[in-house]
Amino acid sequence: MLDSVEYQFFIGCADSHTHEYIITKNELKEMVANFFNKNNTDFSMLTAQGGYCHKDGWFITEDSLCINIIGASDIDIIRLATSLSMYMNQECSLIIRNNIKTTFSFPGENMDRKNHFEKGVKYEIFIGLKDKDSYSEILDVTDFKNILTQVCTNKQLSFSLLTQYGGYTHNKGYTTETSLRVIIIGVDEDEIHFLADLLKKKINTDAVLITKTEIEYSFM
Repeated sequence: MLDSVEYQFFIGCADSHTHEYIITKNELKEMVANFFNKNNTDFSMLTAQGGYCHKDGWFITEDSLCINIIGASDIDIIRLATSLSMYMNQECSLIIRNNIKTTFSFPGENMDRKNHFEKGVKYEIFIGLKDKDSYSEILDVTDFKNILTQVCTNKQLSFSLLTQYGGYTHNKGYTTETSLRVIIIGVDEDEIHFLADLLKKKINTDAVLITKTEIEYSFM
């Protein structure tokens, strides 16, 4: 395994002034794909639902994209963040940098740009939608988004939400289900436990997983 760096780039799709969608997610995906094609950079991209506190004091929820890049140089991701933020007329975008181990190798490039990043903590809450009594998905993703949005709006917690598919073993065997991953950065840990407990009760699920990762991040 080789030491490498993973970058996660979060950007909202709504205009920061009008709060309307001036470009569709598919159009943004195509733009990002063209950028990486020109730079011969491997990437993956997830559609998310996010929320943040606007500088005017409003709490905004919007569609967002999470772009994952492994092994690229700082200047690539910074250029991408800057150009996309300007094109999308975003108030800001978020970059997270993680040190990872990988079996892939990339051309050696200068990655010593630490002045762009601050140290922080990323929390992730993993929760499945199956009810622990009926083992069926009584609530859907939209229901979960509405619950999460209401709580995070009241608490003024900036978040991103990723929809996934997961599986786990419970006391009746192994099951698969729709799984949600809530990503929150830079808040008090008690807030994370409060949110996880509340979501667990609302969904009535067996268990909720919380992960805590020390990261380096940058708002562009």
